Amino acid sequence: MSGNVVPFASPGRRSASDSAETVTVVCARPACRSEFRRSLTRGRRQDYCTPKCQQLANSERRKARAKLKHCEESAARLRADCAAYDAGQASTQDTELRLRLALAKTEGILEYADLDNKVIKQLRDLHVAATAYLECGR
Repeated sequence: MSGNVVPFASPGRRSASDSAETVTVVCARPACRSEFRRSLTRGRRQDYCTPKCQQLANSERRKARAKLKHCEESAARLRADCAAYDAGQASTQDTELRLRLALAKTEGILEYADLDNKVIKQLRDLHVAATAYLECGR
């Protein structure tokens, strides 16, 4: 032996780097995803491999949110347009259905109404005309 004595480090004199454990993690930026070593110490954890990668991730996040907002607004406009186009078609079918329901009600009224009444006679004439109109449309 050379005579040089190396003292053991006491627990109180250990450095922070000796006591800190490190783990291998993946960068939080989707375009990077590279592995890096992160030390398990107090404070905010390191999610990105470099500060530059963190800046790029923040920039990409802002761009993605702006694009998402634009697409959602476009989708809302297209939904409104489709509803407007469908309203014209649905109203034709809806009108025919409403007419059929009204004719069924008037048929029930005419069955029990006094046919000598002037208003009932007009209702019967209207019922006959509307029924003929529906039959022609088939």
